[in-house]
Amino acid sequence: MILCDVYIDESGTHDDSPYMIMGGLVARAGAWEEHDKRFGRLLHKNSLTYFHGVELRHNHNEFSGWSQHSKSVLLTNIDKIQNRTTLFRFVTLLRKAEYEECYKDPPGLTRIQHDTQYGICFRCSLSFAVEMAERTFKEGDFILNFILEENQRFADAHRIFQQIKKYVPEIAKNLGNCSPGKKKEHYPLQSADAVSYAGYQHEARGDESDLIDYDPKWNLTDARRVVQSGSPVMRSYIRPDILREIKENKITLQNRWKEEGDRARMLAHSASRATDGP
Repeated sequence: MILCDVYIDESGTHDDSPYMIMGGLVARAGAWEEHDKRFGRLLHKNSLTYFHGVELRHNHNEFSGWSQHSKSVLLTNIDKIQNRTTLFRFVTLLRKAEYEECYKDPPGLTRIQHDTQYGICFRCSLSFAVEMAERTFKEGDFILNFILEENQRFADAHRIFQQIKKYVPEIAKNLGNCSPGKKKEHYPLQSADAVSYAGYQHEARGDESDLIDYDPKWNLTDARRVVQSGSPVMRSYIRPDILREIKENKITLQNRWKEEGDRARMLAHSASRATDGP
């Protein structure tokens, strides 16, 4: 059994950005020790206690006075660490206007909770990570554990994770746990923040030269060859048709549950009448 950890963090929730980005790192469970040693040394070299993309972008706190060159050098060195210690990386993109137009407020949902923008990004990030792992580990004998920042949004990710484990058996067999972590205490969460930060900056500049859209035919070997990286970064764009499909699937599931509930009530009513006697 191959055990892997998926660390995920997001950008675009702290301001009026037109999109939300979720960045992720996937590595075998035993690879994080080397990642953490190198990441910790890099922070110490730069007199930093932790990495936070929002503070880097706005030159806040420990990044006060940093030049654009210093920022670029730091991100380049983080990329080198990730490239050496992880299997693959991904950037999930959601355009907020398309979320509003194609998904928000699916009609008639009472028993199924509505997915926030963060929830939609996590749902698609999870699916991407599992699909890429399936194409990489041919025997399908792997388990993915997901770790996200401990905040008010984590409950949404945990709900979706448990929902998939319960209702999607073809994916559930490869899912382990979904756990929260404090970013300041987990270098891999800070590292995932760097992935989402870089993805955010690429989208803001309209520069996608270093991000390759995922091809469903790829396995990890294919992606490494195309991207020319030991740990390729792949872009997974949540297109409008995907948003519509998720919405329709939720409505279908809601209707199925309603029909099953109606049948159960009818059976219960018939059983009670049968015991009423003549």
